[in-house]
Amino acid sequence: MKENELKKLSTELRLLKNHEDNLISKRKVLQNNINNNVNECKTIKINIKEKQQEIKRLSKGKNTIVSEHAILRYLERVCDLDIENIKGLIINDDFKKLNLLIKGDGIIKKDGVEYILKDNVIITVK
Repeated sequence: MKENELKKLSTELRLLKNHEDNLISKRKVLQNNINNNVNECKTIKINIKEKQQEIKRLSKGKNTIVSEHAILRYLERVCDLDIENIKGLIINDDFKKLNLLIKGDGIIKKDGVEYILKDNVIITVK
C-alpha cells in the first residue's frame, strides 16, 4: 500500500504543480493585459486633454471681444477723434482746483458730470 499511496501522492503532486503552472501563466497574461490597459488609458487621457485644449482654443474665436483700449484707438485713428482735446476739456483749470481739494481721491462734480478719481487717475465718469 505504501507504494500505491506514494504513486497516488506523486500523481497528485504533479497535477497540483501543473495546475500551479497554469495559474501562474494565466496570472502573467492577466498582468500583461492590465499593463496594456493602463498604457492605453494613459494614452487616451493624453488624447482627451489635447482635444479639450483644441476645443477651448477653437471656442475662443466664437465670441470676439473688443477692449475699451481698442475702441478708444478706433475712435482716435479711424473716426479722427482728438483724444488730447477731450482730455483738455475734462481736465481744465476748474477741474484742477477741485482735484486739489480732494487730493486726487474721490468724486469731482463738474458740469453735471461725476468724475471718480483714485490716486489722481480718473477711473470712471458718470
